[in-house]
Amino acid sequence: MDTKKYSESVVEDIVQWVECSLNKTLPVEIIAEKSGYSRWHFQRLFKQATGIARGEYVRSRRLSCAAIDLKLTSRTVLDIALQYGFDSQQTFTRAFKNKFHLPPGRYRKQGSWDLSALCPSLLSDDEERYANVS
Repeated sequence: MDTKKYSESVVEDIVQWVECSLNKTLPVEIIAEKSGYSRWHFQRLFKQATGIARGEYVRSRRLSCAAIDLKLTSRTVLDIALQYGFDSQQTFTRAFKNKFHLPPGRYRKQGSWDLSALCPSLLSDDEERYANVS
C-alpha cells in the first residue's frame, strides 16, 4: 500500500473512531496517538484528506448531533451540552449560536428545521451503519 493510501486509511479509521466518541473528550494528543502520527502531522493529514480541520470537524459534528437531539428529545439543554463535551451551558450556547445563528432554546422551538448548517459525517453510509460494531 502506498503512503498516500495508507494515510487516507488512517484518517478514515480515526473518523470512524471519532464518530463513535463524540460524547467523550477528544484531545488532539489522544487522536494523534491513536493514529500513530505526531499531533501536527496528523492534523495536516486530516485536513488534506477531508478538506476540514480536525478540531472544526469534531466541533461541527458535536453541534450537529446536539441540534438533532434538541429537535428530537425533551432533554434539557444542559444535559445535551454536557453529553457532547461542553463544560457549561453557556459555552455550548455560544458555540451553538455561532453555528446555527440561534440559541439552543429558540432552535428547539422554531417550527421549521433548517438542515443546511448540519455537518454530516465523513463516513460513507455503510461505514456509518457499522461504526458501532466491534
